[in-house]
Amino acid sequence: YTDAYNQMNKAVKIYTNQTFSEAYKYIVTVSQLDFTLDVSEKHTLLNSLSLSTKNDSMLTYTLVNHLGELVEDLLKLEENFESVTELLAQVESNILQDSFIDKKLRDYYVYMYTVFAQNASLKGETLIAKSNIEKALILSPDNSTLNTYYVSVTSNYATKLSQSGFFDAAQSIIETLASKYPEGYPIIDESRVQIILNALMPIPITYENEERLRQELNLAYSIQPENIYLKSFSATIFHELAMQQVRRSNYQKAKDLILDGLKFNSTDPTLLSDLKLIEDILK
Repeated sequence: YTDAYNQMNKAVKIYTNQTFSEAYKYIVTVSQLDFTLDVSEKHTLLNSLSLSTKNDSMLTYTLVNHLGELVEDLLKLEENFESVTELLAQVESNILQDSFIDKKLRDYYVYMYTVFAQNASLKGETLIAKSNIEKALILSPDNSTLNTYYVSVTSNYATKLSQSGFFDAAQSIIETLASKYPEGYPIIDESRVQIILNALMPIPITYENEERLRQELNLAYSIQPENIYLKSFSATIFHELAMQQVRRSNYQKAKDLILDGLKFNSTDPTLLSDLKLIEDILK
């Protein structure tokens, strides 16, 4: 196929006013469908052919259609991201441009960035995943699948930041995401609550911190009252605060704290047991 291409290239140079679309199309089609050629050989040939399509729309359409198969092979079989990036850039700069071809190339770029993001996400590289899916969204902003994936990746990235102690950055990212996608994505609210809880975990559960703990728990409750982690965490906090008051013999204050905790989790067995104990003392 390479020899055939080279011979055609010589003909193009000799007969500058002639087109050789059908011959080129045959070379492209047969070479790309020949399973004896490995991916790198197909890549080399298609790369060379892209340099000969500038004035031939028929050949350009053929090449661009086959380009998708090669992009998929390079990404899925070899994960050769660098080759795909270079190939798309070369094809884009050397072929005729029209709306059909522009859309095809845009789709290939979107596919490439999405695969980049998926691979990074599987490796736990959430920032790289987020960056690549943002590139895909710029090219296809109304793609519902991309938007859903972007929400998932960004929510996970923000949560991961909070787990590493970067609470302000995490909250800024997740609140921006919530403003952009105000409804339809429960994962955003789940992440918002989890980030609040992650920020509360290092805070000592003492009466000095009661007001701050209470404010953050109320905020989390306003976002997602049925969140199971919020229910469990709030029960632990109000139990600890109440027991501190019991040790100080402030039984009414302890009861008030337990009742506040039951507003978050009305069936928590520990809080219900605490309430019974304190009420028995108050009798």
